[in-house]
Amino acid sequence: MNLKNLIIRSLSGAIYVALIVLGVTTTEWSFVAFSALFTFLGTREFLKMTKADGSKLNLWVDIIGATTLVVSVGYSYLIQNSTSALIGIAIILLYFLLRLTIQLYNKKESPINSLAFSIFALIYIVVPMLSMGAIYTQSQTLLLLIFIMIWMNDTGAFLVGCTIGKHRLFERISPKKSWEGFWGGMVFSILSGMVYYYFIEQSYNIIFYVMMGVIASIFATFGDLVESMFKRSIGIKDSSNLIPGHGGILDRIDSLLFVLPATALFLYIYLAI
Repeated sequence: MNLKNLIIRSLSGAIYVALIVLGVTTTEWSFVAFSALFTFLGTREFLKMTKADGSKLNLWVDIIGATTLVVSVGYSYLIQNSTSALIGIAIILLYFLLRLTIQLYNKKESPINSLAFSIFALIYIVVPMLSMGAIYTQSQTLLLLIFIMIWMNDTGAFLVGCTIGKHRLFERISPKKSWEGFWGGMVFSILSGMVYYYFIEQSYNIIFYVMMGVIASIFATFGDLVESMFKRSIGIKDSSNLIPGHGGILDRIDSLLFVLPATALFLYIYLAI
């Protein structure tokens, strides 16, 4: 990588990190806008990447439906208002009816493929974004810690994998990943949780943050592998060229899409015990 590409990659990466920090920590409305932006870009990118939108009308119905759903439900999280939650349910029903009706006018031979990818986009993009809203209402700093753990996991996996990585983790999907890198990433992720506990906040015990680090590392790896599987099956290197030097938004949030629902489930079980 030459100096120019390194500078571009560093600048775009810094902007991406700043966007996340501002979105999570500034105001409740900035968080809703941040969630909506990721949903909009992620859904659009996934449907364009798979080329399964069928038509521009289908594409925009999917994108707007997914984004509106995240905004309405996210808003209900923040104001704790049942009316807003009912609006979210109404949007789901309206999207369902509208999307199936529009499919009647799809002239492609296999309309079921377009529908299948549309529904999968809701599962793959929207469910994690809704999980992020649930975590945010529990603790803003905890949500920010999840991002940090993912970044530290990636850093540790890269450093350890490049240094001593020999045993392939999942060669069929990602030839460069190693078991050594996986464990290195987990150690970095756990350490970030421990630093958070000792120097920032002690809302839970140390075991809680260690468990969060383990969950973040495992599911970040799964998330990255799943997106690699998608790209390999389609025959592309990056999901898009949206972020200079980094690829598309899905290339940046692939780990997040798995870590968010896994962490939300962990929080639900932990708080219920």
